[in-house]
Amino acid sequence: MPFRWTFIIAAICGVTGILVTYYFVPDMTGVDLAEEDARFMEYLESNGWEGAVGEDENVTLIEGTGPGPVISTVTVQDSK
Repeated sequence: MPFRWTFIIAAICGVTGILVTYYFVPDMTGVDLAEEDARFMEYLESNGWEGAVGEDENVTLIEGTGPGPVISTVTVQDSK
């Protein structure tokens, strides 16, 4: 009997996640994300934000201390 509540709670969390996603995440199908980025930058600038946006040319993504594959740097090419 105690294991049944585990699955009921998991199902409630799943349904809650679906409802939150459906009602609060906007549909971005067919929307150019570059235009959304430009609109967001305009919003930030109009509200006085003066920080840097984006990543450096060489970005460390994953640093490992143990054995195994490590991705150390990635070169990002500017599209301008």
